[in-house]
Amino acid sequence: MLLRHGGPYVRLSNTQSFLTPLPRESIHPSPLLREQLGQIGQEFLVDFYQVVTDRQPENLEALAELAQAHTRLGEWERGLELDRRLVRMLPEDPTIRYNLSCSLALTDRTLEALEALEEAIALGYDDVDYLLSDPDMDPLKDEPRFVELVRRLRLQTAY
Repeated sequence: MLLRHGGPYVRLSNTQSFLTPLPRESIHPSPLLREQLGQIGQEFLVDFYQVVTDRQPENLEALAELAQAHTRLGEWERGLELDRRLVRMLPEDPTIRYNLSCSLALTDRTLEALEALEEAIALGYDDVDYLLSDPDMDPLKDEPRFVELVRRLRLQTAY
């Protein structure tokens, strides 16, 4: 296959010198293949960032990426363990505290998740739209305390 800026091209035969575009549907993987490739990619990231964090235990970026990769693989307890470690390292970071809240929510620790979310907001987390669209927060979205937090956050960010 030859690649060109506009997309993939193939030769029609050895004797012809011109190129014809491939049909668009022939270059898109099936949903199952995309899912499998995503899984393989996340497993690679876990392996990669594990090596990095083994060599550099204080590398915050690598620890955060490792936690995220574990979470994407559904390894929520491991992601939670890493998020707790990150919070110990950077207790005043609102995003890290938000990620801890997500991990707690995914592991059915509702009260702890709500407490961590309150702390994230107190530290400056203010992205209401992301909070409401984040599937990691789905276990909390029917909780009255979550609804109240969202209401207060909207009032804070309205100005």
